Formats: sequence, C-alpha cells, structure tokens
Amino acid sequence: GFDTSYFRLRTRLWRREDDEKHTRQPCSLTFVEIDHNAVVAEKAGIVNATPALREACVGGDGVRRMGEDEDGLLQKEKKNAFADGGGYVMCGCDLRDARALDAALSDTARLDPNVPTLFLSECCLAYLEAEEASEVLRFAASWGGREGEGKSLSLPDPPPLR
Repeated sequence: GFDTSYFRLRTRLWRREDDEKHTRQPCSLTFVEIDHNAVVAEKAGIVNATPALREACVGGDGVRRMGEDEDGLLQKEKKNAFADGGGYVMCGCDLRDARALDAALSDTARLDPNVPTLFLSECCLAYLEAEEASEVLRFAASWGGREGEGKSLSLPDPPPLR
C-alpha cells in the first residue's frame, strides 16, 4: 500500500551519518514492496512527486520503472516494478500467485533466496481468505528451499481504530 517504512528507515540513516551524501548511496539491504499493479504504479508517482520521498531514495532522484533506460525509454522488457537503483524495489504482484511472487522476488528484485530474509506483512493477509493467507506464509517460510532457515516473519498488529 502506501506505507512509508522504507523512507523512514532511509531518513534515520541520514540522521546517523555526518555526511548526508553517504546515505544516498546503495546500501547492503534490499527493501522490496509487493502490492497490486495499480497501487505500485500510483505509489511510484507519489514518490516522484513528493520532494521528501523522492530525495530519500538512493541518489535523491526518486524511482524509475525497471526496464527503463537513463533517457526514460522503455527497453525490450517492460516490468511493473520501480526501483531507486540502490536498495528499494516496488513490484506489482498478486500475493496469491506463488509463481508470480517468486518471480517478483528472484527475477525482478534479484533477491538471493540463500541470504537471510525478513518478510514483513502489514495487514495485507487480513484481506485474503484464510487458505490464501496460509499459502503466503508457507511460501515465505519455504522461499529458497530450506523451510524456516534464514527467514524471519514479522506480522505487526494494525493500530487500533479509535
């Protein structure tokens, strides 16, 4: 959705460094957001139109559609994914489709399933049927082959409605 976790993390890194330019370089972590195609495209537009979000991206230039060259021309393969070129990737994907989810993580975001991975789910599973949500959790636990090894799941509670 329109969560700003990545941008809050990047901003905290800025405050910890003496040299702001250092934090605008790629980091050793990759933050991948998965959401519906339309939401990903809309969020990319919001990121690029909002100075604080655009500047929080690596390089300070916002996100670019993956498969787009430096001049903004689409290359052979157009992906419904956007990245800042150094640690932030947004992929359009239906969580209920395990093959598409695997492709989004492995092919599009280029994550290595052998590297420890944190799967953070913020309320999205509540919108799925019970079996669909269970499938997503099974996928996360077994992604990369060895179930549970090097994987962490975080399912924070949504804030209470008041």
